[in-house]
This record gives sequence, C-alpha cells and structure tokens, in this order.
Amino acid sequence: MTQSVVVLVTGIPGAGKSVLINHAVSSPPWKVLDPDRFRNRLSPQLRRLPIPYPLFVLAVVVAIVRDPQVVVESRGSNAWLRRLIAVCARARGRQAVLILLDAPSREAVAGQRSRGRVAPGPVMRWNATEWRRVLNAASSGALATEGWSKVLVLDRARASTIDDLGEFLANPPPVRPQEPPSGDRHAEVRDDDSRE
Repeated sequence: MTQSVVVLVTGIPGAGKSVLINHAVSSPPWKVLDPDRFRNRLSPQLRRLPIPYPLFVLAVVVAIVRDPQVVVESRGSNAWLRRLIAVCARARGRQAVLILLDAPSREAVAGQRSRGRVAPGPVMRWNATEWRRVLNAASSGALATEGWSKVLVLDRARASTIDDLGEFLANPPPVRPQEPPSGDRHAEVRDDDSRE
C-alpha cells in the first residue's frame, strides 16, 4: 500500500484491537500508537504523573504530521479524539479511516481474560453503553460527518481474516447498511463476568 492513510481502530476493551493490529500491521512502514504501549515506554516517574494520555494524544498528532501511514488504537468513545485524528489526517492530505471492531461484551471479557487484565464490571458496562452510542452514530451516518474517508464496522470473525491492513483498506468489503445494535449484545456483562 503506497497511499498515505491514518487508521483509527476502535472497540471496547478486549474486542481484539491489539490482536488485529499485531496480526495485520507490519512496522515499518506503519507507525503504530496505542495508549498502553505508549505508557509502558515512559519512564516510571512520568507514569506516575497524570499526563500520559495528553502526551499520547500529542504523539498521535506528531505521527500524523511525520508519518505517511499511521494506525492508532482507542476505545473510540471520545468524540473529540476521533474528530482530532480525522481533522489532522485530512489537513495533511491523508485518508482518514475509522474501523469499529464490534464484539459482544462476553467475547470482550473473554479477550481480557486471555491477556490477563480484566476491567471491573461497572467499567465494562460504561464502555458497552458508550460503544452502543458509537455504533448508533455509525448506523445513522453521523460518524462520517466527523471527516472520515471510510467508516468500517467489523466483527471479530471478519477482523481475524485480515492479514495485511494496507491491502484490506485498498480493497475493502462492500459497504452494507449497518443494523443498529440490539442492545443486548453489550448489556450482558455482570460484575461476576468481569472477575478473574
């Protein structure tokens, strides 16, 4: 893939964002940014300060300015961050692609358990509620108005078949109307579902 592009991969914790990126993105030429890896690269002193996320956002903006192919991982629930990434990408003449990795809450919790880090039940319920809003915005076309060149909704099964993100973006699947989320897919996490 030779085109300049910024990709934001989003989903609730455990949806498989890191799995998709690790499997389908080779670095270089891609510049990969995600909050956890970014924080782990900071010195122990900086990790204790309440500034890692603003530093991460700054690193995302710098990467969009400097690197032709950037992939960013995020939960996607922060509309201001989505808009910032899309605006920066377009200001640099890059395509801006938003990937929504949709996974039922139980699958996401299973994904968290497999990596040894499980979000508490209330945190997962909040994320699931916010994620339903994001999916509804995708269904209504509201996300496209943020400045994205493409908005793609993938389930875990489809995401697992992507071996090369650049190739996938060059030949994306046909766009089909997205059904609004039923609600129960993301309302099924109880406190006991989120415990080790």
